Amino acid sequence: MQHCSVLVARGGDLTNTVLRENVSVPEIGVLIGIHGVDGVLRMPDSTSEKSVKHAEEYDRIANIYGPEATSAILGQRGFNINLPTRLSAVFADVADEPEAEEIKPAGPTKRAGIKLAMKSDDGDELSID
Repeated sequence: MQHCSVLVARGGDLTNTVLRENVSVPEIGVLIGIHGVDGVLRMPDSTSEKSVKHAEEYDRIANIYGPEATSAILGQRGFNINLPTRLSAVFADVADEPEAEEIKPAGPTKRAGIKLAMKSDDGDELSID
């Protein structure tokens, strides 16, 4: 999950700002929901990547901003919560890193010679090679 530093304009007021460091993408989403899209500015060159469990991050955010605000912006906490992880999900000016180029073999490829055989309900043998 990506993290970065943001400048938060309280209530969207650019004369009343606070620097928040090491803020996760879902938390940025909540801050944008509270302070407005123009009230959260990403600090350049502050992006880092951290391994974070989604359920633990959701609970941490809900503990800070309250369950009502958190669920209104991130959705209800479920058993298998899936939070946004890339800055491009919350900032329009951030592009995702380009996908790694697909590696293609230099020459012709051969199948590994694997044969799959099974029987249908009627007892007929089916095979895929």
